[in-house]
Amino acid sequence: MFILNELFKSEDEFVNFIKKFEFPHPFVQTGTGDDACIINFQGQKIAITTDSYRENVHFRMQYLNFFEIGYRCTAGALSDLAACGAQPVILLVSLLLPDGFKKKFIEEFYNGINEVSKKFGAPITGGDLIKGGKDFCFTITCVGKIKGEPLLRKGAKKGELLCITGDIGRVYAAIEILENKIEVSPDIKDKIIQKFKFPLPRIAEILDLIQRIKITSAIDISDGLAKDAWEISRKSGVKIIIEEGKLPVVKELIEYALTLQKDPMFYILNSGEEYEILFTVPAHQEKRLPSWVKVIGKIEEGQGVYLKRKSGEIAKIEGGFDYFR
Repeated sequence: MFILNELFKSEDEFVNFIKKFEFPHPFVQTGTGDDACIINFQGQKIAITTDSYRENVHFRMQYLNFFEIGYRCTAGALSDLAACGAQPVILLVSLLLPDGFKKKFIEEFYNGINEVSKKFGAPITGGDLIKGGKDFCFTITCVGKIKGEPLLRKGAKKGELLCITGDIGRVYAAIEILENKIEVSPDIKDKIIQKFKFPLPRIAEILDLIQRIKITSAIDISDGLAKDAWEISRKSGVKIIIEEGKLPVVKELIEYALTLQKDPMFYILNSGEEYEILFTVPAHQEKRLPSWVKVIGKIEEGQGVYLKRKSGEIAKIEGGFDYFR
């Protein structure tokens, strides 16, 4: 990672670098740079996404057991399918097992995977195995099928609404609590950590939504609202205004932030691995949105992402998670 940091200033720079190694293929509709690769095979659109995880980079044994690791990381991998409007079909799981790894650990890990994958009818159908080294690493590949056109990060247009499927901010706070052993009331701690350990990919919600309305762009919140909104802005060539007063947040997060004398917006804008879906819809379809969808902003002509505070102040925002920073 140190070498990569010297070579690339950001994840986007790295993605743009590897794109030059791609070449056209008649089946490939969307390649590097979106939530999933989209293949059009004999009229059936297929989404393929892969996520790799490494101990002490993506998870820590100090506060996650093997069941929770399997569950949480599978939910994250499946979230990419939700972002492109795909129904999960199968999973492939490849493992790099460190020396001394026990059979019961593998069993707990796979039970965690199945706990979430069974909800969507996507069984584990294969993978690969490597043994050796010091860290537990694995890769989860998800394959899904798409009815109609896939949802992509590009497509947002001036005058549309920015929406989200649920509250955000709790995951950053949960990691902060667990890493630093911060003492908070049990009610606050339980509510915050619950979403960190057991996120639910919004597959059912998105599949339901695309039957009701026209979603013009979408991305799952894996790197933080600020950064992922910027992805839609950049890919679509638009300006995004996020309104503070419309952002969904649980009261426990607000209480936690105030206890630490922090602005709750810090957590809301920067919390990654939330696995909610951020998406845009035409304004005239607002009344057709279900109550659990929250409209949090609007799309304007221009570029960049801006936050409109409750005071009326509007400021450009940046943030979120990037492995190269």
